[in-house]
Amino acid sequence: MADEILKNNEILPNEVGFVSDLKAIVYTAKAKAYQAADLYNVASNWLVGRRIVEQEQHGEARAQYGKHVIEIASLALTKEFGKGYSIANLKNFRKFYLTFKYLQIGQTLSAQSADIQVSK
Repeated sequence: MADEILKNNEILPNEVGFVSDLKAIVYTAKAKAYQAADLYNVASNWLVGRRIVEQEQHGEARAQYGKHVIEIASLALTKEFGKGYSIANLKNFRKFYLTFKYLQIGQTLSAQSADIQVSK
């Protein structure tokens, strides 16, 4: 029976609303997934930038000249995760953090929920 329906490739008038609803569900879910991925990507970049600044400065107001923090980070992250962690990108992450360092981007939600579960 299902094969017959699929062979005809016809959607009956009373099924149009059903199919439309299914498409809307999938489109909405995909859009929300992309938004969430973008949000976590921004948070990750900010946190990477923060960690680079922390490593460079060791609590000082300015970084020490001649440190190769970004180069080391680029090599390690590119080896582990592939493209996206070039020296230029990591310098941009660092600049992003320095520009918006007063944002309150803390732990990721998954890390926060893990802390909550441990404390129960």
